[in-house]
Amino acid sequence: MKLRQILLGAAIAAMPVAAAAADCEIGMGIAPIMEGDQVPAAVARQLEAKLKTVLTHVGVAAGDYDCQFFLTGRFDEAFSQEAGGVGGRVLVKTNLQLAICDGENRKVFATATFPLKGVGASDQQALTRALGSLNARNPSFINFVEDGKAKIVDYFDKNYPTYMAKAQKALKARDYDEALYWSTSIPECCAGYAQAAELASSIYQDKIDYDGAMLLAQAEGEWASDPSAEGGRAAYGYLSRID
Repeated sequence: MKLRQILLGAAIAAMPVAAAAADCEIGMGIAPIMEGDQVPAAVARQLEAKLKTVLTHVGVAAGDYDCQFFLTGRFDEAFSQEAGGVGGRVLVKTNLQLAICDGENRKVFATATFPLKGVGASDQQALTRALGSLNARNPSFINFVEDGKAKIVDYFDKNYPTYMAKAQKALKARDYDEALYWSTSIPECCAGYAQAAELASSIYQDKIDYDGAMLLAQAEGEWASDPSAEGGRAAYGYLSRID
């Protein structure tokens, strides 16, 4: 726990007071990709991994499906036919529908459909190769992500006071983890970031002070009940945990 607090404190201390929009990194999860009847689950998993890589290239911090904002999608039912040539190769065609969503408010911020086509020795191999067109050089994909990012930034510009209020409410209840969650959720390029960063630093310091006071009280209690070498060791056990 102490190591976690030290790392969090260092991260908060390093938070810049402002950042250009071009440097702004938006956090976005990857929800499980749904597949049609003829799309193997292994291909959907490969796509999720690929999306994380591509999103990183366009300024999105892609992670697991535990964010307010997330990217999800589904394949249309794939169509396959013999492609001809040696080895009985297969041609597969499908559409990949993607959406950037706000899970907390149940909103869809951006959608796009990508026609995919690939050739391989099997349906699965053909589909895997079809994903090759979905990369950071694909202008349609870049425009899709940038549209979603812009709407997320606009969301925070309009709603950051709500985040600040929730952080303040949690702070009053001494729910420091909750308070830090709300105060550190606002991206650097959004309105209210400087205020949120200042509040996060204050919350973290308040947490350190509160935890230290509780540990000191426990140490004093140990020494008061047993003012001996053994009691001193027990008291020191608490004192050594104060940040």
